[in-house]
Amino acid sequence: MTRNRTSLFAKALLLVMAATSAAAVPALAQEPPVFPILYGGTAYVNGQPAPEGAVLVVKVGDWQNRTTVERNGTYHGLMAAPPTKEYYSRPITFHLEEMTAQEQDVFLPAGEPIFKDRVYDLHFSRAPQPA
Repeated sequence: MTRNRTSLFAKALLLVMAATSAAAVPALAQEPPVFPILYGGTAYVNGQPAPEGAVLVVKVGDWQNRTTVERNGTYHGLMAAPPTKEYYSRPITFHLEEMTAQEQDVFLPAGEPIFKDRVYDLHFSRAPQPA
């Protein structure tokens, strides 16, 4: 009887050790974080600064984020920050109302956040309204 208890105890201990070590493996193999890209600059519509208060949207696949255009078409803090690595290599597009900017980017892996927050001007074209 003692031998069976010892054997049972040994099996239980092995199961606990296996479960504990299996739980520890993912902690050691965690993937690096997905770092954002931060955009800022001036948004133009047909060569003129975009209107103050207009909503500017950045999209990466089905993920999106937004900011508001400020005075003279400037914008700040437009962050492309999808949550997972599945968004890597997807195009980044920029939208204002029903327009899409001529500029695009690509969401790539990086070792730290990327700052394009003073130099990323966006150009939109609005079709002329019929007379």
